[in-house]
Amino acid sequence: MVTSLALVVAAGVATPVAAAAQGMGKGVSVSSRAGGGDECKGGSKHDKPKSYLDRSWRGGKDDCAQGATGATGSTGATGPKGDTGTPGKQGEPGATGPQGDTGTPGTPGKQGEPGATGPQGDTGTPGEPGKQGEPGATGPQGDTGTPGEPGKQGPKGDTGSIQVTEYPGDDVTIPANSTSNIADATCPAGQTAVSGGWYTNAAGPVIGVSQQFAAGSVWRVYFDNPSAVNATGHAIAYCSP
Repeated sequence: MVTSLALVVAAGVATPVAAAAQGMGKGVSVSSRAGGGDECKGGSKHDKPKSYLDRSWRGGKDDCAQGATGATGSTGATGPKGDTGTPGKQGEPGATGPQGDTGTPGTPGKQGEPGATGPQGDTGTPGEPGKQGEPGATGPQGDTGTPGEPGKQGPKGDTGSIQVTEYPGDDVTIPANSTSNIADATCPAGQTAVSGGWYTNAAGPVIGVSQQFAAGSVWRVYFDNPSAVNATGHAIAYCSP
């Protein structure tokens, strides 16, 4: 163990206290005057070993009063940077700030993909009837219909102011179970068939059609014979100038 011994020597002789301190391995300061002792060593208490020989044995006074505070020393050099401390706890959320100004609208995004087809909607309320459409184009001429039943013979009319002459046509055969057997009655040249009629020799034949024909100069009759008996008949033209 290395010891630092500071001896204050008077007249070249070390005091017994200094000698004792050297033997104990302590660094002390010894006064050269008679009765002198060691100095107080930092702290408020006298720091001395149990074997320390008080200088009072030589009639000296062992006082260790606190001296005046010395001047503040200069600031020492900055020490090395310490380790980072443990992070502190999460602070409480701050108060909500005021509403910021509206930002500039961004660029429109791309067109999204079409969505899936939705379910069938309920049937809507019927709309108002549409306007009457324009008449369609005239269709083609239909087929000739089946001749209707002949009308009953009307009563004879009053004699008019014009002259009418009856002209019977030639007899035609009306076979049993036949239809559309034609019989014509022709007016003289210059006269017109203003009416007409027919005649048969049996009750079986019926009239399919009885009408003016050939620009009015002929009266034509169509005989139908649904019976099983052959018959004959002819048309009659009523002609007038």
